[in-house]
Amino acid sequence: MQPLVLGLGVGIGIGGGSRLDADAQAYITAIEGDGVTVTGAQKTALSDFVVAQKASGAWAVLSRMYLPTWGVAAANARCLVSATSGTFNGSVTHGTGYIARADSTGYFDTGIQVDEVSGLTNDSAWIGALMKTAVANDQYLGAVSGANLFLLRHTVAPSITCEILSYSGGRFTTGTTSGNAGIISGRRLSGTRANNQRLAAGRSVLGSSTDSAVGTAIALNIYALQRNNNGTASAGVGSHMGAMWFGSGVSDALDSSFTADLETLWETVTGLSIP
Repeated sequence: MQPLVLGLGVGIGIGGGSRLDADAQAYITAIEGDGVTVTGAQKTALSDFVVAQKASGAWAVLSRMYLPTWGVAAANARCLVSATSGTFNGSVTHGTGYIARADSTGYFDTGIQVDEVSGLTNDSAWIGALMKTAVANDQYLGAVSGANLFLLRHTVAPSITCEILSYSGGRFTTGTTSGNAGIISGRRLSGTRANNQRLAAGRSVLGSSTDSAVGTAIALNIYALQRNNNGTASAGVGSHMGAMWFGSGVSDALDSSFTADLETLWETVTGLSIP
């Protein structure tokens, strides 16, 4: 882990007081209005995270990022980047540091279509999630329409696999003996696609390839906890999502710094640790 330096997001305000990054403060104000109590340490961590992503360039390519750690549906539905809110449907558990399907009806609709994600093309895409717990079931984020896919899927099967389908025209499956917990990200940029996993022990490349990009951005909303399959929430059980994001493509170095910062943020906000 590459921890953030606390205090990066703190500046001097009117009267000599400290202030937080404006985007972080707007998010904090919103979730406090939802009934969440945000501690000073959590506020600093949120501000530091935003400042670090702006400095690295990740903020500019993020379309949506959710931190559903607050135990309150309205706060968990808010996007840190866009100031928009998605919608929870069916039965969803709002646990300590994560959301999960309470039964087969539960899912989260981000409210944005794949073809509306700024900068996202068939050769520039980024998607990922923090999974609090490894569970022996499919875990989904994304949308599917035939061969056109923008989808992150983690699964524990007879052989443990992490599968990325990012509307590139085919499946990209990689195996890992570390299970499906931690921070798993899929990215595509300049002909290269890869997926990575970050655990407490560090970050590993699960797999990568170089090939031609094909496919079409689809006019379907991006779902979490289940996938949007041509307008219907389907598949996926057991997801324990503590964070999720998507946007346009990033380099391996930027994915690495972002996931390290996300680990620090999530652990500070929740008091938990990734596996």
